[in-house]
Amino acid sequence: MTNNTTIGAIAPAGVTTGPIGIVTPAGATNSAGLFYAAPTILSFNPTHGLPGTNVVITGNNLLGATAVRFNGLAAASFMVNNNTTINAVVPNGAQTGPITVITPGGTTVSPASFVLDYNSELGVTITNAPNPVFIGSNLVFTITIVNNGPFAAPNVRVTNTLPASVTFKTATTSQGTLVTGGNPITGNLGTLGVGNSATIVITVAPQAVGTITNSVSVASDYTDNVTMNNTASVTTIVSPLPLLSIQRLAGDQVRISWPVALTNFGLQFKTSLNSTNAWSNNATAPVISGSENVVTETNFEAAKFYRLRK
Repeated sequence: MTNNTTIGAIAPAGVTTGPIGIVTPAGATNSAGLFYAAPTILSFNPTHGLPGTNVVITGNNLLGATAVRFNGLAAASFMVNNNTTINAVVPNGAQTGPITVITPGGTTVSPASFVLDYNSELGVTITNAPNPVFIGSNLVFTITIVNNGPFAAPNVRVTNTLPASVTFKTATTSQGTLVTGGNPITGNLGTLGVGNSATIVITVAPQAVGTITNSVSVASDYTDNVTMNNTASVTTIVSPLPLLSIQRLAGDQVRISWPVALTNFGLQFKTSLNSTNAWSNNATAPVISGSENVVTETNFEAAKFYRLRK
């Protein structure tokens, strides 16, 4: 006791928010105001939801709370029920993160995060042109990403795994950035609004004959409840160049050959390049020899000019 009007006291461990009581030989009294102890958040329920969700926060020393925040964003509204519970409404625009309560006794942060159940249904498609494509020629892949909602998709990420046998040439995107220094090619498209789309165009040059497959996948920071359209692929046939090989054989014969992979090409001829006559289909059926179609003709007739025609 300092004097008849002042008392100094040390708050004990485990003190809770409430009035200060004094007992004297003449009687007892309580303070009109409250002593505010340091607050703590023990739990909250539910642990996840969307803006507008009512969350019950449970803890200690919550009386007198002046603010409730969801990952730094002020609650849409809140009500202090008593010293151990607060009801707070998740605000629009809130993001996953801890809950903070500020009282006259201090600030407390929840040990766990409140999870926002935002979701964005992304879809991806891929097309190729031309198909088939000649070896060494330009092959263009067009990738389209669409956000079907119901929320804008943040941090949209695209991964495109190119076939190993192609040479990368160029790539462009309608939004965001691409990393094209290796395979796969990756893109960060930023935020994609509801109903909006983005397009990536990649040009390559196939270096081997055969069938190649290009695969692409898409994701964002929000949950996607429909995953079947998060990946796509397209197959392209790479054809050899449509080149004729003509070789003179013994006995006045001529061997004409072209790659057997060119299944949609036929052999035609003309007797004169200056003639206005149409090209004629060659009557001799080709024979497959190894990787070639081969036609053998005699060399007794007038000169012939040959070509492959698709």
